[in-house]
Amino acid sequence: MEEKWYNLTVEQTAAKLKTDINTGLNDKNAADRLHREGPNTLYNIPRSNFGRMCGEVMRDPTAYMLLCAVLLGLFFDQAVNAGIITALVVFNWAAVLFIYYKVQKRMNDTSYRALPTATVLRNSKKYIIKQNKLCRGDIILLTKGDVVPADARVVNSNGLVLREGALTGDPVLKRKSPDPVYGNALPIEQHSDMVFATTVVVEGNGSAIVCRTGKGNMAVKLGKVPTVAENTSLPALKKLKKYSYTWSMVSLAVIFILTALEYIAGFGTGGLYSVFVTSLALCSSGMCELYVVLGYIIFGIGLYGSPFKKEKGYEKAEVKRSLSIDKLAGITTLIIPKDGALGSGSVRLEKLWCDNTLMSATDKHLERLCEDLVCSALDSTSYAQNDYEKAFNRFKSKNCSAQEQVIFNFVNQLGIFGFGYTAAHMMTEHKEEILQGNVSKSLITDGRRNKLVMRGGVEDILPLCCDYRTNERAKSIKNEKTHIKDAVNRAVKEGYTVVCVASKYTEAKTIGQTQKDRDFVFEGFLCISEPRLLGAKEKTALMKNNGINVIMLCDEADVANRNYAKSIGIISNDEEIMPASDFRRISELNFNINAGRFKFYECLDTVQKRRLVSLLRKNGEVVGCFGNDFDDISVLEESDVAFSAAMTLTRGNGITDVSSETSPIPLLDSDEKGRGCDALSMVSDVILPPANKKAGGFNAMALTVLRAKRLLCNLNDSVRYLICSHSARISAVMIALLIAKLGFEGLNIAPMTAPQLLFSGLVMDLLSVMVFAFSGKVKEQKNTYYQSALMYNVKTVGIGFWWAAIAVVLPVFAFAFGAGFSAAQSATMVFYGFLLTHPVVTCETLCKGSVIREITNVNKLVFVELGAALLVILLSALSKGFGSLFGVTALNGIQWGLTLVLPVTVFGLFEVSKMFFVKDGTEEKEADSDENA
Repeated sequence: MEEKWYNLTVEQTAAKLKTDINTGLNDKNAADRLHREGPNTLYNIPRSNFGRMCGEVMRDPTAYMLLCAVLLGLFFDQAVNAGIITALVVFNWAAVLFIYYKVQKRMNDTSYRALPTATVLRNSKKYIIKQNKLCRGDIILLTKGDVVPADARVVNSNGLVLREGALTGDPVLKRKSPDPVYGNALPIEQHSDMVFATTVVVEGNGSAIVCRTGKGNMAVKLGKVPTVAENTSLPALKKLKKYSYTWSMVSLAVIFILTALEYIAGFGTGGLYSVFVTSLALCSSGMCELYVVLGYIIFGIGLYGSPFKKEKGYEKAEVKRSLSIDKLAGITTLIIPKDGALGSGSVRLEKLWCDNTLMSATDKHLERLCEDLVCSALDSTSYAQNDYEKAFNRFKSKNCSAQEQVIFNFVNQLGIFGFGYTAAHMMTEHKEEILQGNVSKSLITDGRRNKLVMRGGVEDILPLCCDYRTNERAKSIKNEKTHIKDAVNRAVKEGYTVVCVASKYTEAKTIGQTQKDRDFVFEGFLCISEPRLLGAKEKTALMKNNGINVIMLCDEADVANRNYAKSIGIISNDEEIMPASDFRRISELNFNINAGRFKFYECLDTVQKRRLVSLLRKNGEVVGCFGNDFDDISVLEESDVAFSAAMTLTRGNGITDVSSETSPIPLLDSDEKGRGCDALSMVSDVILPPANKKAGGFNAMALTVLRAKRLLCNLNDSVRYLICSHSARISAVMIALLIAKLGFEGLNIAPMTAPQLLFSGLVMDLLSVMVFAFSGKVKEQKNTYYQSALMYNVKTVGIGFWWAAIAVVLPVFAFAFGAGFSAAQSATMVFYGFLLTHPVVTCETLCKGSVIREITNVNKLVFVELGAALLVILLSALSKGFGSLFGVTALNGIQWGLTLVLPVTVFGLFEVSKMFFVKDGTEEKEADSDENA
């Protein structure tokens, strides 16, 4: 019988599970239990199934028919032909299967990052581990934004509240307590001393003992485990599957027609068996049944890059829901917060200005020279509590701004803050106001006098000051205001956020009684820096070039933030800024009229952010939104595509030590797991790597959008090419057989042989698909070529027909001018011409405009395709043995010249058609210059 953990006290639970609630399990106990009980597997992550992949790659029935037919050919002295045909089919299968496996493995590895993590206490230290590494008896630590990793008995609760609706169906938030619940067979919604896997912590923090893992978790038993990552249900691939079926039927029809005509009317020149094998080779060369696999390869490479290069850490985004690819590619507006998306979040205090001097934060005399400034800055943060522990709890809860965090860290580093400090700086009242920017005010008392402290921008603080602080005394600020403003402006230009501090002693009992006071003492200012994201300016321009608006959100009204938005090209002037107060008053009609005007929003709360997303969507925008912390979940749910950043784990043992023995402030808290928290990841469509100096954040967000656009372009281009190439081979065989049937005396025309057709399709076409897969272009696409097998492809089939017609008719021109040739030579000329034309058609399909104008931007892999064609031609020309594998023979000078006419003519036809049908100035857009380089 299963243990009723909710009936047990904390002590009884710990005793049954043989664990210590203060230190947790040790490494050996955890490893033994994990080995004995198995991993805590909750979420289904897509895994590579080699057998399934083999079935998908080797599903073409015509390939098997062809192999059977060539085996029969062994009885008709066709051993060489059978060998090369078998080798080409097997090579194609092996190459596609290898690439498919590598792409699938890369996608599975990135899906791993979508898994929620767990914070666990082991060996008296805190660790972040993969949730499947948990075992019964582990002490897990929970905080706002966490997804509970396993069913657990609550040990302690500091206002711990969970959302359990997805599991229990009860929408009411549940407050948790360590007190046991007594009763038999109580429904899980009444288990107030239990937390359940997959539920979300929405308030408070606490700890719990893991009592059930894996299939024992209630979410698994009830079948209510959410999907974390899904990458198989691509809408484009479903359409490709229908397309694949249609063209497979067309290919089978070609086999029937050619074989029937040969049987009835002697339509060919090589007998029934030869025509049958050629027909099978012709159909197999089209790779119709492989289009879904090839599309999947293009999808994987398009989003995650080359599967043959080792990823350096968490470099690229994880698209969790492949169904969102179409929306991702159609995004017209990106909403990004400054914090998290455009900076690493490692905010620090670098300089301080006091007593008319700008000093480094590392100056060893800093405490003596700037003590009044530092203490006043701390007082303004509302950390000045009557209780030292409460001050730490406030910091740990992260109910504070980035400015407050950096001030507290700095003061704590200097050793000023402590029990003695809190006794002399007791807070009476704290208030946040919005003047020109955010202003923080605190009323402090030491038991004898009251002191009012203000912190804010220079425009708000300096006009209220009549004196400034020196080491000796307060001096008149009248003649120094210009000097102070110049110092502030220099710091802002250097990229610092400048925070000014002022104070005064007052008889007032409340902050409201000091509203009209203008006699503050200017203490100085702080220069706070946050490493900015390199390349953000280029990515903003890239978005605009692709018709995507970028909107920036800032939690604080600050001149430095506005200047930064201007420096990276989001706004050009202050008229594009929308403060929260103005946004609150704007009507839906006025917003729709001016929707494209405002690109920078200040101080919006969660409700206003949701309204912004809603108004943009009503205005016809497809909105992608970056979530920065737990409160943004409702905003992400309102948007079309949800982005978030998540903390990642290293591979290997998957454990990251986040304990600290020197600082009383835990390193692992809401700033590291609340920003990019598990709950955000669960509702996100795309998980981004954290912003650092040059990658992640907005950069990764922008490139992911462009990769989605690019991969759809690549799918379109590859389908256009494959239709054209396959149509050309079908047309070439049909035209050659028709001319041969007409029976002109001395005119020896023969269709390409089975090995020639297979090499053209299974090798050259596969190389072309790889060129498209790695293409870095985003082009405007009017037609979605993979949507319909026939309706959208009449023009493409026509191009293939003319490609074939020119190839086959060239020997006819030679015959007309008295140049004789054999049937083998005519097939050789067509085969060589086809090989040289493949790279030409690939380039022309890649480029919307002229290849001559855009040749420097063409994917360099096309030269690999050209090299493969030239290598086969060279080896065939120099070695009779190699040439005999493909049924080619020697050519004279005129025949070589005619062979080169085909690629040149096809190239000219493409260029002329683009000259008349492609609008001037329409060029392809670079999706990712770094990757293409």
